[in-house]
Amino acid sequence: MSDGPAAPVPHVLTLSSRTLPRLLVVIVLVLLAVHLGLQWDRFHGSRTPWEIQQLFDLDEEQSVPNWYSSAALGIAAALAAAIAGRARRLRDVDAGRWSTVAWILLYLCFDEVAGLHETVNSLSSISWTVPFGLIAVVVGWWMLPWVLRLPTPTRNGLIVAGVVYVGGAVGIEMISSHFYDESNKRQFLYALNTVVEEGCEMLGVVIAIRTLLTHMERTAGTATITLDTPAGSTTRP
Repeated sequence: MSDGPAAPVPHVLTLSSRTLPRLLVVIVLVLLAVHLGLQWDRFHGSRTPWEIQQLFDLDEEQSVPNWYSSAALGIAAALAAAIAGRARRLRDVDAGRWSTVAWILLYLCFDEVAGLHETVNSLSSISWTVPFGLIAVVVGWWMLPWVLRLPTPTRNGLIVAGVVYVGGAVGIEMISSHFYDESNKRQFLYALNTVVEEGCEMLGVVIAIRTLLTHMERTAGTATITLDTPAGSTTRP
């Protein structure tokens, strides 16, 4: 016979720094390969329906690769938010910086779907890389002390992730903008350029996710996110 009501059981999501990144790498490689195959067919065979090509085109906003990129950035944002929440509970001085990382990743998740930087490009003759680059420099300077305080594996992982991601999002796009316009995008060489650009962005996010999961496992013993009501609150039966 029970002595009283059972203790509430929280909803728990446990992730692995090995399993999830490996799965994401496989997904990225498959998406890149499918894009290349369909683009080759587009320019050399045209046997695949146009709608299927668009569905897996890395350069299309309404596509499977774009949905994946947004979802991966959302996962990274959730992990950073979980780390920020733990830091706040421990009264860690860097809690605000972790929250900033979460908000930045959440913005990138939003931009992947909404295409804010493309809108900036269409409304101005100045490339989006200029204003966004200046903002990144200012935020980066403010975040630098936090970066230097991070454990070495976490610091190195996030730096590598940022270099790979920004190298694709900004570096490759700045280069390609000088060689490609609407008149010459219809060629297989541009499709190859897109693979490099989007591939770097996708892999950069995977590296960030693995780094965040590893940081959680190192500092808390497990990469577990608890989904539950706040302490002291009541729930209706």
